[in-house]
Amino acid sequence: MKSINLGVLYLMLVPIGAAVVHFVDIEIGGFNVGGWLWILYLIAAILLIMADRTLNPKSKAFFPIVTWSLWGIFVWTTLLWCDGLGRLNIQDALQVTAPLAVGLLASMSMRTPQQLSQLFLATAAALFLILVRVVLMRTGAIPDDLESGSRIFSITALLIGGMGLAYASHSPLQGYLLWIGCLAVTAGTGSRTTTGALLVLPILNPMYKNAAWRGMMAGGVLIAAIGIFYSPQFQKRFFYEGHGTIAQVFRGEFLSFGRFEAWPSIIAEACKRPWLGAGIGEVVEFVPTVWPEEDKPHNDYLRIFFETGIIGSLAFWGTMLWQFFQAHKWMRRSQGIVRIGFGASMLAIWGFAILSLTDNVWIYNLYYNNLMFALIGASYGVAGAQDLQISHPVDATTEISYGTSNEQPLSSPLFPPRRTHTLFPYSVG
Repeated sequence: MKSINLGVLYLMLVPIGAAVVHFVDIEIGGFNVGGWLWILYLIAAILLIMADRTLNPKSKAFFPIVTWSLWGIFVWTTLLWCDGLGRLNIQDALQVTAPLAVGLLASMSMRTPQQLSQLFLATAAALFLILVRVVLMRTGAIPDDLESGSRIFSITALLIGGMGLAYASHSPLQGYLLWIGCLAVTAGTGSRTTTGALLVLPILNPMYKNAAWRGMMAGGVLIAAIGIFYSPQFQKRFFYEGHGTIAQVFRGEFLSFGRFEAWPSIIAEACKRPWLGAGIGEVVEFVPTVWPEEDKPHNDYLRIFFETGIIGSLAFWGTMLWQFFQAHKWMRRSQGIVRIGFGASMLAIWGFAILSLTDNVWIYNLYYNNLMFALIGASYGVAGAQDLQISHPVDATTEISYGTSNEQPLSSPLFPPRRTHTLFPYSVG
């Protein structure tokens, strides 16, 4: 009996964990289940990477870990000038850099188009679980605790929606069904930014270049956005009176839930240490002094500037922009599910950039960033394996078929045929 590829299994559990965690609301040792889960994911990723390097010392890691590590090292360096270094500072440093381990593992484990298809299948399963959670909440089967933060799982739906849009270039029915399901999650939870971002992503979809198609999508999205905006739930989310107009939104006359009032004070405090920032995790100490109901600024552009300064902001957003264009370059030279993977990676980065305007996605590795880096790393892994097979053909007795750059699109990559793989199936000179 062949061994299970533990790396691929781990990656398939990344989206599943992001969905399942919302069904369990308990604390263990002062941490909620989500806190323990992201720590377990990090430990497991490190152990699997170490095992692979030990068992297959010549295996290739295609994820650009050196480039990303420059930013990661700077984040950890900011601990040196934190005011009163504590557990939360170290925890935040771990949270924001943990996805790098996921991306690295993904590029070491994913080697075939079928494996990448399995990751897409796992995200579809995760969306189903999230939809079940929303239906149970909306029907009253479980408490409707939106005000206490359950909207957070719409963040995962945004990333899955982007994957669906990229996949629609191969199978429009399956791809847009995924996107519509994600829109049902974001709209059903009253999540303003994630709903807006999900409506914008079809226009930003890099898989389509036709201007007429983009114009048609923009028209359809505009109609959908107007309908959602004037729905009773979103009217209550936008206006204190429970009703209002789009013109009021453009004038800034809508509920910010404290953001607009607190941001100027946070910016002023951040400007006291503009170059290096106050240190990772420090913003949670300051925010309650100007926004008693919160401990996060709900704006990651501001948070990154506050904690890592101009240098850290340029390092992070510069690397993210570089990664976006690298994904675009690989998307243009790839075919089939690999092209879809890189296109979905670009949409995931777009989603991250939009969410950062009003949310705290920078530290949400469990709900968003782990899956985003898993997708990026997996796409690199399969594309890199295909390139190496061309330059270094594999012996015919090798158990795994890597595919080629001339790979024909699968009949249904979302539901691939069952295959077996070895533990760490790739090792070349």
